[in-house]
Amino acid sequence: MVPTQSNPQMKTRLLIFSLVLVLIQIMFASHMAIKSAYPNFMLIATCLWAFTYGSKSGTLAGFIFGLIYDSLALTSFGVMTLILTVVGYLAGFQGRSPLVNDLRQSYFLLAIFALASEFVFGVFILAFGFETNILYSLFARMIASGLYTTLFGIPTFYLAHRFIAGQNSRSIGTRFK
Repeated sequence: MVPTQSNPQMKTRLLIFSLVLVLIQIMFASHMAIKSAYPNFMLIATCLWAFTYGSKSGTLAGFIFGLIYDSLALTSFGVMTLILTVVGYLAGFQGRSPLVNDLRQSYFLLAIFALASEFVFGVFILAFGFETNILYSLFARMIASGLYTTLFGIPTFYLAHRFIAGQNSRSIGTRFK
């Protein structure tokens, strides 16, 4: 099922799935921390919108999910809003919808955006003085959080693919058809 503006059922499913991700971020993400690495479900939701509906929807979703993330964080307000807005814009530039057509491409793009956004966020945190140790921030915060987000993004994208696009497991490009 290819996303179109005339498919309100798919948008409704994506909205419901995104609200579940927001609830997971609010209720469970802080409990899933490994040292100072947290999964960023708002980044996953932003990529879902951007990969499915393009850069305009991805930018708007990134802004909204960034505001939600920043309202939950105790660091500087607006940094993740800016980062997720840019991620939504850049992720939406895919010529075709990788979420619907190729999950492996979605996983790869999510990993790139997760690592890049955590790196930029870490640089802002260092610049604002919330973290002083560069090596600890690089390895314990930036890389670990990016990989952690990617790790949670893989099953999330698979479930989103099944729930939102309505496709069965035989059509996701696996070799077990």
